[in-house]
Amino acid sequence: MTATHRSLLVNVLRNGHPVKALAQTNRNGYLYVLDRTNGAFLHGAQYVDKLNWSKGLDEKGRPMVDPKFTPTEEAKDFICPGSVGGKNGSYTAAYSPLTKLMYVPVIESCLQMKKSAAMFIQGIPYWGGGPGATQGEDQSSYGHFLRYRPHD
Repeated sequence: MTATHRSLLVNVLRNGHPVKALAQTNRNGYLYVLDRTNGAFLHGAQYVDKLNWSKGLDEKGRPMVDPKFTPTEEAKDFICPGSVGGKNGSYTAAYSPLTKLMYVPVIESCLQMKKSAAMFIQGIPYWGGGPGATQGEDQSSYGHFLRYRPHD
């Protein structure tokens, strides 16, 4: 998934010391906090309720992909979050230095992704493959508002 969301400038404490950081909610369902002076990963957290394509983040902040959710021609599993991501760029998050909280509009949705030949047709969304069904029998899309403290 792409990471095109605005990064929020925040100041966090690490081991009792202030660190100039940036926080970003990625479409992949994880929120990342990085040291903005050197790019070092400080911490990450799942911010969506529904996230199944990854088994968590490693010590460098990289998602540990669950191979079960690699798209195939016969895809039956629903990948969460879906193609719009846990947060979409048109809905901006905010940070308040007064409350020291991030305020994040979250999208909870899942999608079947099917492996297929990529074909570009002007005027039609280009997926580079093929989206399948948008919801399973036990799935429903909804949104919520998250308050998150990007500190240790």
